[in-house]
Amino acid sequence: VEAQLMVLMANRYILPAAYQFQGTLAGSVAAVKAAGATSKETRRALDTLCALTDECKIGVDRLQALLDQHHDGAAEKHARFFRDKVIPAMDALREAADNLEVIVPHDVWPLPTYREMLFIK
Repeated sequence: VEAQLMVLMANRYILPAAYQFQGTLAGSVAAVKAAGATSKETRRALDTLCALTDECKIGVDRLQALLDQHHDGAAEKHARFFRDKVIPAMDALREAADNLEVIVPHDVWPLPTYREMLFIK
């Protein structure tokens, strides 16, 4: 259930926010270039954002593929599969999403941040 929720949240909230911010940042890079200037750090920020977004999408696809595998058989075999395959895939997706949370602006990020959950009433 938790892994299915991760896939849903990433597809419905996290990736769309990352894609939206990619568009904004790409527009900024293009505008700077069109004006005849360069901004290596803005381009670097865009490259970082794209890499993290790709990492998140790959993580979602990997986790979904694991969940789509049907494992008929003993409960112990099923538990090992989750321990050895699904949980590590969940951890990787979580890491990518956490890294995106730090980069995507607050007004674009659709979920409560850790800061909000811990320090804001």
